[in-house]
Amino acid sequence: MYRFVQLPDNGEDHFLALGRGCVDTVRSKFHHVMSAASEGEYNYMATVPNNRDHKTFVISKQLMQDMVTSGEFTPKTNLLKEGRSLGELYVTGLSMYEGKLFAVSKNFNCIFEIDPKNEMIVKAFALPASLDDVRGLIADKDGFKVLNRNVLVTLRD
Repeated sequence: MYRFVQLPDNGEDHFLALGRGCVDTVRSKFHHVMSAASEGEYNYMATVPNNRDHKTFVISKQLMQDMVTSGEFTPKTNLLKEGRSLGELYVTGLSMYEGKLFAVSKNFNCIFEIDPKNEMIVKAFALPASLDDVRGLIADKDGFKVLNRNVLVTLRD
């Protein structure tokens, strides 16, 4: 929400920002985002569960040119165990590498690969149990780097 105010001292118009900024999307209207990644053209964001909805998981994308939400999807996958939902994933880190999104879930201590063109989760990787507070992810040619308890840890095959 923005309020228009005119300051009396110099007569210039100013905008005063009140409240939190938000990204309004159709599917993820009441979900928070804790991570974002970009490949230069689009900015991708992953939702986290809230206290009312543990089933919905949405990837939203904004065109960086105008920062308007231009698409969103719930990824498809055949990697889930019966009775589980993608909405249980608590994504705390998102990274883009070679056209793929990589997300780290704090809930299940895993990294999963998302193909944004096909809107599918295609792979999942388990993290070591010693990584118990992962809050960031970097995917690059050397593998993965995760931020765990404010320490950057490099993961390799």
